[in-house]
Amino acid sequence: MCLKFRTKLHARLPSEQQLSLAEPYIIKALELDPMLSEAYVSLGMLKRGRDDIQGSESAYKRAIELNPNNADAYERYGWLLRDYVDDNKGAAKLLRKAYELDPKSEVALNRLSQSYETLGKWSEALEVKRAWVEQQPENSLPFNAKFSASLKYPKTGSSTCCQGLIAKGLLTFTF
Repeated sequence: MCLKFRTKLHARLPSEQQLSLAEPYIIKALELDPMLSEAYVSLGMLKRGRDDIQGSESAYKRAIELNPNNADAYERYGWLLRDYVDDNKGAAKLLRKAYELDPKSEVALNRLSQSYETLGKWSEALEVKRAWVEQQPENSLPFNAKFSASLKYPKTGSSTCCQGLIAKGLLTFTF
């Protein structure tokens, strides 16, 4: 993974102080109800924040096992696979499931489209972008800005989403 991108990701993660404050509450929630899917999602986030990728993955898997309808668990697990494990195919599958469970989730839509872009699945990326615009017709930012931002997205090389969509005739306007 691109070091610059990884550093940018870490800038958005909670600080160790914030993680330390959250940890006892997560542990207590799991003690009170070891079958609480949401607590495992929080545990996965805590472990990801501490760069324990395997621990994070295990927590997200457990969350999904306990509640197969937990869209947040699929979304965060997909994000982990995409940004930390470099498994865009697995990420796309999980993010698609998150989107199916919660079709109004802007985060799942954004991350799903990015996974499709990285995989070079331009028509699928466009489908997701269109769904996003349909949810927010008054806000063209998701469509235009996210395609623009994808020009800088690591791992897409010279075949960025915009270039690929234009080449395939799927994107005909300019911005």
